[in-house]
Amino acid sequence: MKNLDKILPHLPAEGVAKLEAAVQQYSRHASISFKVLTIVGVETNEPAATIRVTQERNARGKYLTADELRDRAKDLFAELLPGWTIHTRPIIYTPSPAEAVTVEWIEKQIKKHQINLKILSQELGVNYKSLSKLLNGYDGRQLTEFQKAAFYFYFECRKNK
Repeated sequence: MKNLDKILPHLPAEGVAKLEAAVQQYSRHASISFKVLTIVGVETNEPAATIRVTQERNARGKYLTADELRDRAKDLFAELLPGWTIHTRPIIYTPSPAEAVTVEWIEKQIKKHQINLKILSQELGVNYKSLSKLLNGYDGRQLTEFQKAAFYFYFECRKNK
């Protein structure tokens, strides 16, 4: 958790352990992270914390809405900081359009743009045989994130020609 030091002086000892365990669970199972943005009003007995809660891409492919992220953060911190006002800044996971790229998608784009593998390999600057093996599944490898991005943006650029 980022900026944990901002909130530590306000937590009881058992609260620190509970917070660390909860943060670790959220991170491990849902790729959710927390960051303490501000702590205000402690001196005036009107304490408030602003917490950013962010979800990144995760293996399960399950993502929370902004309201769900907000509720998780408020529940966690309200329990640890009773009497505090908890403000949240949720940042939901937004998938990249390149994540949808598959070999089938690439084949459709090749047909749509009326090009062949030789042209594609030259314009991408990759070895023709390697590209052919990848797209025909000879070596059993899946497309990497970088490859998906390269193909996606290559064909996006071709749209504008």
